[in-house]
Amino acid sequence: MNNISNNTNETEVLIVGAGPSGLMMACQLALNGIKPRIIDKQERQTNYSGALLIQARTLEIWNQMEIASEAVNLGQIAKNVSLIHYGKLSARINIEKMGLGESKYPYILMLKQYHTEKLLIQYLKKQGIRVERNITLKQIYEKGANVEAILCNADGDEEINLCKYLVGADGVYSKVRNILEIPWFGKTNPDPLVVTDCIVEQIERTKNIESYSFNNKIDDIIFAISKESIAGLFPLGNNAWRIDSVIPHSLRNNTSISFTNIANGFSDRVNMSIGLKNPDWFSVFQTNTYLAETFSRKRCFLIGDAAHVHTPIGAQGMNTGMQDAYNLAWKMAHTIRYKASSELLQTYSSERRVIAKHLIRSTDRYFDISVNNSFYARVLRINILPNLIKYLQGVLKRKSIQKRFFRKISEIGIHYRNSWLSINKDRISYKNLNPGERWPYIQWLDELGNNKNIQDSLNGIQFVLFYFNRNNKNKGDIPEELQGLTKNYGQTLKQVIIPYSSHSKGVYDKLKVKNIKYFLIRPDGYVSLSSKETGFNSVRIYFQRLYGVEH
Repeated sequence: MNNISNNTNETEVLIVGAGPSGLMMACQLALNGIKPRIIDKQERQTNYSGALLIQARTLEIWNQMEIASEAVNLGQIAKNVSLIHYGKLSARINIEKMGLGESKYPYILMLKQYHTEKLLIQYLKKQGIRVERNITLKQIYEKGANVEAILCNADGDEEINLCKYLVGADGVYSKVRNILEIPWFGKTNPDPLVVTDCIVEQIERTKNIESYSFNNKIDDIIFAISKESIAGLFPLGNNAWRIDSVIPHSLRNNTSISFTNIANGFSDRVNMSIGLKNPDWFSVFQTNTYLAETFSRKRCFLIGDAAHVHTPIGAQGMNTGMQDAYNLAWKMAHTIRYKASSELLQTYSSERRVIAKHLIRSTDRYFDISVNNSFYARVLRINILPNLIKYLQGVLKRKSIQKRFFRKISEIGIHYRNSWLSINKDRISYKNLNPGERWPYIQWLDELGNNKNIQDSLNGIQFVLFYFNRNNKNKGDIPEELQGLTKNYGQTLKQVIIPYSSHSKGVYDKLKVKNIKYFLIRPDGYVSLSSKETGFNSVRIYFQRLYGVEH
């Protein structure tokens, strides 16, 4: 081993792990003017479908990075979910535009993890940042206002990396979390699953049993349930599909399970006329549900699977990890660049851990129903679930139910109402837009007929102050006090005035603006405070609380 005393590098932020969460963290820091260093112990990036589904909230963030359109072009929008029980179609639910009016992206996007990572890596390259591979974290030491990380490359050479902050994005077996000795609570599900990317083709069944026709269903996400199996099938294009399935009981005791083992008899187990062949990727794994006791310790932070691990139900894990990064990055950048209060970074763990804890609880419950082999679970899955789904198919045709379901699955319904960053000055009722809630998606046409969306003013960098005044008709007059605020906090505060007119009336109505009202929006798109006062003293106090002095 080389002497490391003369091999020291410095960086403001070191990110350990270059999966989607770590890459998103690096991208968001770069967006905020911080050039991080990102390392990974793996030699190359993921080359399989991996975490496949991208939710609307993630696409909204990518839109700010100007990569959402490319992601949509590379992926495939899920149009329907088909539920198959014993080979017969139990329900087919259209989800293509379930979130219409709730988000610019009212759907679920199917995008291989390989493409997700590639998009983020390309974004970093444009910022002059590259992922350093074959580098392993050995140890972490606190050094006053810095963190000293001992790194080792593939040749065994070590170096010291001195940084202001260290972010662990290194997965379920996180070295960062283990070094910091942060307790890790949870369980490993005893029932193993199999996942594969392969070609799926329509075949003639050997048994004379009526079964679901697989032809022309390339836009469907399919869930097949029978007494012997439960499987999810996700289209990847060109006859390629991602298959997630429980392992047959006859193979549970095998020490080695191959693709051939799973492909043989798969048609009979799910009672569908399909065959599996030509795998690009095959893996057997056991699902974990774990939660770190805290997501931060002094100058070190955990994001993604290093902080929380979920079952694959609901396709929330990767999206949640990338939103961890979105939450943390602007806070870290504002702390470094603008000397924000230490309490700002403390809100990361308090805000995001609650989200992860709730998600683990809900996905765990649904996963147990799906794969548990107990008598009661099988009765529920096989006898009760088909009738329940038929009922839900009718209920989901109601717009109000669709919106509620979409808000939950898409993660746009996440809120931080109880956060230190949320000032509940004018909170009236649940129906109002309250501090801590996501700034909504509202469209309108301006006087020139251009499409407008109030989320487009958010940039992931600055706070945005939206000012509404029904008496400020067809003007963009900026109140003198607001001009002063923008001048004093110009680097961190952006102001947007939407004049009242017949065109913008719908925006005023949806935001319940009767006369004058303003909203202060966090860089990550959540309401910090709202007020009906004519002055902006609440904003001034908020910024003094956050930054201490004007800058």
